[in-house]
Amino acid sequence: MIVTGLKPELAHWIVNEYNARVRNGETFFSGGSYSGFLDGFDVAFREVEEKHYTDYLGWANWLYNGGHFRVLQLIYPNIQGIWPWDSIAPDDYTWFLPKLYAN
Repeated sequence: MIVTGLKPELAHWIVNEYNARVRNGETFFSGGSYSGFLDGFDVAFREVEEKHYTDYLGWANWLYNGGHFRVLQLIYPNIQGIWPWDSIAPDDYTWFLPKLYAN
């Protein structure tokens, strides 16, 4: 999983929470909506396109000997509840939440 645009402490907590939930048998799907990661907001996951692996997943590429693994990007709404794919989403979404997914 990749998390961008959040303070490091929160991003690390989210990654650890994701890991704990996977270890407890929960499955996360691209396009799904999930709670429990950000207080008061659901989050979504989208599958990262392999063309972004080099720029964002350097050590993972080495560890897995190339880009043959699946990565989900955590997507979250802004504080007004607007998602990056909403027509009224502000332009600054791409600054802290780059679109690494196809759809």
